[in-house]
Amino acid sequence: NDLCKDASPLSTEGVFVSGSTESATQDLIVGNQCSQETFYKVRRGVWYSFTGKGTFVRANVCSEGNSETQISIYSGDCSKSQCVAEGQYEYNESCPGGGYKATWKAENGVDYYLFLFSTNVQGGGFEVSLTEFTPPSNYVCDKGVGPLDLSGETIAGSTLDSIYDGTPDCSYKTLSPGLWYTVIGNGDIVRVDTCSQATQFDSQISIYRGDSCANLECMTYNDDSCGALTSAVQFPTEAGEKYYIKVHGHGYGSSTGNFELSVQSIPMAANNFCSSSTPVTPGTEVVKASTFGATYSEVAPPCVLDPSSTPGIWFTVQGRGKAITASTCLSSSTSSTSIAVYSGTCDDLVCITGGGYDYHCEDSLAGIASWYGEDGVDYYILVQADDGSGVDTGLSVTEFENVDNDFCQIASRVEVDGETVSGTITGATSVPIFPNATCIVYSETPSVWYYVEGDGSTIVASTCSEQFSYDRSLSILKGSCGDLECVADSGWEYCTVRFTATLGERYYILVQGTSIDQAGEFSLTLTSSEATENDLCSNAEVVDLSSSSAKTIVGTTIEATQDHSITDTCGTFSSGGDVWYQLVGHSSDSVLVATTCDPGNDFDTQLSVYKGDCSKLECVTTNDDFCGIDYTGSRVSWAAEEGAAYFIRVH
Repeated sequence: NDLCKDASPLSTEGVFVSGSTESATQDLIVGNQCSQETFYKVRRGVWYSFTGKGTFVRANVCSEGNSETQISIYSGDCSKSQCVAEGQYEYNESCPGGGYKATWKAENGVDYYLFLFSTNVQGGGFEVSLTEFTPPSNYVCDKGVGPLDLSGETIAGSTLDSIYDGTPDCSYKTLSPGLWYTVIGNGDIVRVDTCSQATQFDSQISIYRGDSCANLECMTYNDDSCGALTSAVQFPTEAGEKYYIKVHGHGYGSSTGNFELSVQSIPMAANNFCSSSTPVTPGTEVVKASTFGATYSEVAPPCVLDPSSTPGIWFTVQGRGKAITASTCLSSSTSSTSIAVYSGTCDDLVCITGGGYDYHCEDSLAGIASWYGEDGVDYYILVQADDGSGVDTGLSVTEFENVDNDFCQIASRVEVDGETVSGTITGATSVPIFPNATCIVYSETPSVWYYVEGDGSTIVASTCSEQFSYDRSLSILKGSCGDLECVADSGWEYCTVRFTATLGERYYILVQGTSIDQAGEFSLTLTSSEATENDLCSNAEVVDLSSSSAKTIVGTTIEATQDHSITDTCGTFSSGGDVWYQLVGHSSDSVLVATTCDPGNDFDTQLSVYKGDCSKLECVTTNDDFCGIDYTGSRVSWAAEEGAAYFIRVH
C-alpha cells in the first residue's frame, strides 16, 4: 500500500491494524495537499481507504518505537485528491512514538484515503483504527452558541469530540476541530479569552464577521497570548452587528481538549490607531500607556509581532539626524511588550526595526529598538502586548551618539579588490529587525554596516584573521535600508561569505559578533572570484539515467554561492554555498534515490529535491543527516513521474 491506488481497506469497527512506513517512498500528493505534509516536506508513507456511510469518523494512530507516524485524510480519487482532515497530536502513554487522531464527517458513498506518513526518512511501525462517534452541535457555525453576554459571561466547552467544519481558521489555516459562539457588538472593544486554568489544550481564537455563516470574513485571531496554551483577543465592534467566535486548536500540537471561554466589553484606547498616535519628543519624561482597550491593526505590516493578531497602541516621533532608542524596559510595565518602528505614512507603513523579549530588562521581558532618525522624517512606534490581553506599560524615547557606520543609512563604502578596511563593532548598537531578510543575524549583538556597488562578478567578503579572536558573522543584503532582503550569509561558524553581485546594484554588508560578548576590531576584504558552473538552478548539471540505473558524481560547494532566488526552501535552513543537478523521470513506476552517504564527504550535507522549472520550483522532499554517525550524509527517495524534470540541490 505504498501508493494511493494500492490503498488497504479499513473498517470503522475500532479495530487497530498494524502497518509500517519503513519501506515506503515519499509519495506525491496531487491536488489540495494537507498542511502538515507541507510543513514536514517528508511524506514517506502508506495508504488506507474506506467508504463513508454518512457518519462522523475518528482515526487513531499509535506510533511504535521512536519514529513518529502522522495522518492526513483525503477524499476524491488518487489522481486528484482533496484534503479533508489532518491529524492532531494526542498524548497516549501506550504510544512510545506518539499518538495522533483525525476527525471528520464521512459523507455517504464517498471514498476516503488515509495517508500515514513518517516525519523522518527512516520510517517506523504504527497501529491505526477507525471509529464512529457523535460531535457537539456547535461544531458548525450556524449552530453557534449565543449571543453571549458582554458583561463578562464565562462558558465551558470541549473540542475532544468536535471535527473540522470546513471553515479555515484565521491564523495558520489548519484543519483543527473547533466550537462556535456568537456575540452582538455594542460599539466598544470586545475581549474574548481562554485564559482560565480550565483550558487544557493549545487553544486558538479566530474572530469573524459577515451577514451569514456562508459569507464570513476573518477579522483577527490570537494564539498563546496569556500563557503557553491559552489565548486572548480584543477587537472593535459596531453596535448591533453579529460577530462569530471560533475556539479551536493550534494545529501542530495537542489541539483538542477542554476550555473555558470568557467574553467582556471594554472601552477603546485613545491611541488605538496609527492616525491617532501620541506624539513623543526624545529625552522627555516616560509616557505612561496601556494596551487595555487596544485592538489589532489592519494597516501595519508585521515587524516583530503580527499586528493583525496582537493589540497595540501608537506613538510618533520625528527624526533629527541622530540615533534614536525607544524602550518599554521600565518598572511600570506589568508584562512583556514588544516595539515595532515604521516609516512612511499611516496608509503605507514600512517596518524599519523592532525589538521584543529583551533580556537586558531586569523586571520583565520588554522591547528595545534603535534606529537612525533621518532629519525631518516621521516615525511611528507600535507598542504591542505580547500576552494579547492588555498590559500597563510606558514608553521612553531618547537620542544617542552612534559610531560612524552604526546603521544601514550611514554605511561605509568598500571596493572589490581594494584595500583591506579596518573597523570595530565595539560601541555599536544591535542590528535592527528586517522582516524580509532571512540571513542569519543576531538581533542583540553589536553590528556595523558597509556597502559595495555590484560589478557583475562573484565577490568573496571576509573578516578571517588570526589577529582577532572573537566570533564574527557576515550577512549580505540588498534593497533599501527600510526593506532589505537576504542575499547570502556566512552562517554561525564562518568569517567568509560568497555572493554574485549584479552590475549596478548596491549590496549591504553587515558585520557583527555572534553573541553579546563577541565584539572588537576586525579587518574586511572584498575580492573577486569565479563561481562554480552549477552554482545556480538555471545552470544545473544534467544527470542522464537513461542508460544507467545509477551514477556517482563528485562535486564541491567550496566555490559556490547561496542561491537565494529559490523561494521554497523545502522547510530547511542552510548556510554556505549550494550546487544543482537536474534529471528527468523515465518511468511512472520508478523510485529515484539520491544520497551523499559516501565516506568521502568532508562537510555536513543536506539534499533538497524540487520539480517544475527554476522560475517556480516546488519542493518534493528533503533530508539532512540520514546516514552515518558523523552526521555528514543525507538520503532522499521519491516516486518519479515520467517525463517530469527534477532538480537536486546539494547544500
